[in-house]
Amino acid sequence: MTYYLTIKDKDLYPHLREEYGGIDLFPTLLLLNRDGEEVSRVVGGKKIFENLESILRQIHENRV
Repeated sequence: MTYYLTIKDKDLYPHLREEYGGIDLFPTLLLLNRDGEEVSRVVGGKKIFENLESILRQIHENRV
């Protein structure tokens, strides 16, 4: 199975901001399941850094 981690520029993908509930603060990390549905959201660079290990583990274990 292949996993992807993608970084999107907010200015190049404005439709994603609307599709996932009006993302207003940046950086915002969205964890999506295979169907593109939001599983969790982490806002702010410090919080992303603090939670990155568990988020990556969750992706690796294919729990989303």
